[in-house]
Amino acid sequence: MDEALQALAEEIDTAAQNNDIPALKALVKKCDDDLAAISEHDAPILHFLKANCYGALAIAHSGDPEHEWSWEQSERISEILSLRKAVLGDAFPELDPVFQCKILTNLGSSLDRLG
Repeated sequence: MDEALQALAEEIDTAAQNNDIPALKALVKKCDDDLAAISEHDAPILHFLKANCYGALAIAHSGDPEHEWSWEQSERISEILSLRKAVLGDAFPELDPVFQCKILTNLGSSLDRLG
């Protein structure tokens, strides 16, 4: 992973640890903006990072019992869609096998949580 993506990953981790919802939403937008300009090789990584933002947003809402049992869980759906885009990208097979496993594990866990 290049330095810019590593820095973005660290920003996402910090925002997730701090339950910083505005920062996570801003980082989703940053991922979207970066996807327009990033190389095809790095696109699966960026989709993975975007999915992590959505996962953290879902966790931030998970304390709300009404949200937990709601049929409407847009963050979880967006997380799954981002992970599917990572897997479907042409560059996915070229990723390090360990990183492929991270993406596939997160996808499986997200599908399990959504039900």
